[in-house]
Amino acid sequence: MNISRLFLFVSTAFAVGMLCTSANADTNPAGTGTNAAPQAADIPQAIFDVTSSPVKDPFFPHTTRLPMTVAANTNVVAVVDASIFILKGLSGSIGSRLAIINNRTLAAGETSEVTVADGRKIKIHCLEIKENSVVIRADNQSSPIELRYEEHFLKH
Repeated sequence: MNISRLFLFVSTAFAVGMLCTSANADTNPAGTGTNAAPQAADIPQAIFDVTSSPVKDPFFPHTTRLPMTVAANTNVVAVVDASIFILKGLSGSIGSRLAIINNRTLAAGETSEVTVADGRKIKIHCLEIKENSVVIRADNQSSPIELRYEEHFLKH
């Protein structure tokens, strides 16, 4: 019984020794000592695919990847529909009224960007705040837009 245990121990030790030798041979092919630094592994480079669409370069506009072109301003102003603006509230005294349009508070004469339902940001200028409405001009439009409270807002 003792001889079988001894045989098992010797064969296991031999197998472990062979594994360590083969592993050391793989990391140190030149046969240098075990304290030598292993060879540097090849690190794959990241690929930035600019052919797919849409592309967002985190380093734009200071990128050096490709010559990036910026769309030219065509000076075409799209007509802004009044239905994208919602007058949510009016407050203040007669001399200093405030209006809440699409969650942005404005006073008469102020200009601000408001976010509309589709996510666009549109610059508006508050021309006048009346008792139950607000007059604004959006994105350099020639005609002003008057926003009124919906019926359910006026009920107390």
